[in-house]
Amino acid sequence: MPGATGYLDTNYQGKAEALLKSIKKLDFAFLHLEAPDEAAHNGDMHTKIEAIEQFDARIIGPVIEGLQGRKHVKVLLLCDHLTPIVVRTHTDDPVPFLISSLDAQPKAGLRYTEAAAKASGVFFPEGHRLMDHFLQ
Repeated sequence: MPGATGYLDTNYQGKAEALLKSIKKLDFAFLHLEAPDEAAHNGDMHTKIEAIEQFDARIIGPVIEGLQGRKHVKVLLLCDHLTPIVVRTHTDDPVPFLISSLDAQPKAGLRYTEAAAKASGVFFPEGHRLMDHFLQ
């Protein structure tokens, strides 16, 4: 994809548009964003936060808006691994995930954080089990 750099300057809009275009033809689409991971490797907390904020504003928001009106759409949001700023490398800790449908009512008080995920007790030791759960 043009402008996909893997860093904070990546083409967020292009990624969102490509996903929305793909989902018109396919039953499943996948979008990967590398910027928060790269910022963590560099030990740069401010850039990691900015990358996550950009992901939320420039990808999640437009994708959810672009999917409005479609029936039976589910979204799975997760990172491929944790990269804590303090260690600047990947860890094998479980990652938080969010599964939702566009018609779901938000549950007040739930947060998308590592601590909240750990406290939930929901854990899939094998990634394909998460996909099985998602596809139910």
